[in-house]
Amino acid sequence: MTLRERKIVTFLLKHKEIIMLMLISLLALSIRIVLIEFRSYDYNFFLDPWYQQISEGGRIAALRKQVGNYGIPYQFIITLFTYLPGKNIFWYKGLSIFFDYILAIVGAYILNKIISNPSKNTFVITYSVILFVPTIIMDSGLWGQCDSIYVSFILLSLLSLLYEKDLLAFISLGIAFAFKLQTVFILPLYLLLYIKQRRFSILYFGVSLLAFYICSLPGIVMGRKWYEPFTIYFMQTSETHINMYYPNLSGIIYKVSQHNLPLYIMLKYFFILLTIGALLIGCYFIISYAGATLTGKDLLFYAVWISWTCVMFLPSMHDRYGYLTEVLLVILSIAVPKYWVNTFIALISSFIFYSHAMFGMSVNLTLFSDIAVINYCVFTLLVFRDSSKRHIKMREDINI
Repeated sequence: MTLRERKIVTFLLKHKEIIMLMLISLLALSIRIVLIEFRSYDYNFFLDPWYQQISEGGRIAALRKQVGNYGIPYQFIITLFTYLPGKNIFWYKGLSIFFDYILAIVGAYILNKIISNPSKNTFVITYSVILFVPTIIMDSGLWGQCDSIYVSFILLSLLSLLYEKDLLAFISLGIAFAFKLQTVFILPLYLLLYIKQRRFSILYFGVSLLAFYICSLPGIVMGRKWYEPFTIYFMQTSETHINMYYPNLSGIIYKVSQHNLPLYIMLKYFFILLTIGALLIGCYFIISYAGATLTGKDLLFYAVWISWTCVMFLPSMHDRYGYLTEVLLVILSIAVPKYWVNTFIALISSFIFYSHAMFGMSVNLTLFSDIAVINYCVFTLLVFRDSSKRHIKMREDINI
């Protein structure tokens, strides 16, 4: 190696973290740009028609009435798109892609907060892995969905909890809820923390509600009823099938629909009550056997378990509803590598169902639901077994 080569290599190694961040960011963007022209079913029949309806309805004036079934903040963003030049598909996907990077950054900060030896290397690895998860790429770059937006705010909320910035945590949670109803999948964690840690007042949940409402103010100012931000979400709960192609417990009997209304209603409430029961049992165990405080990895363990329990047992889950759980699983697996098997199974399954939604690929929902239920059960056993072991060791140390 010549002296000049040695100097170049030394420089590259000295600044390897920054160079890697730049390279991986550019490569991740390039992949998404390659996919950006793809028009999904959802874009053709929902996103683009909503844009046209808002544009023809007077743009900002169109906020007076509901367009589509997303929350007012997202409709307001679509309204802003109508004032921008170029194809609206670029703005839809561009926004989601931007939040892919926010997602990766916040996820990397969470990882560095919960591990014992954080470093620039662990930050870079986590950031890179999140950006290259196939379903995260597909969700924004291919599908043009906004899941990266609400999950970014949930991750910011969790990061704030780790730093004991509770006010910011609940503000972020409220913003996430303003963008997606599926934020409720993580809500039981906050109720658990309220009971277990007694660190914040119940009034903090009101802070989330206020943040949610403030995000909806553009519609209220334009003449919407004060209660409309809430009624929009009630509209989203009126599904017609017990399963909307998400591999979970209801996927085993996915053919049940409103064509057999009595059976559909019976099973719908069965799965809802089963979810509540599973959460109650798990949270009781955590309150009784977990440590005095839920911090670090413990917080992430239970965030994954709670969100996964919701999507595993609730009825009428869509193919994208596991997005939050999968992002949390990736972060957890980097921190605790033994969970990579659970994570890979979840990600591969999700990739297959994304492909079904995008390209009409044939898929056996019953088979993958069986696999998903087993994967969830194994993860649950591992998490609660390890939690119990940590609690026993902690008590032994105290007695000593």
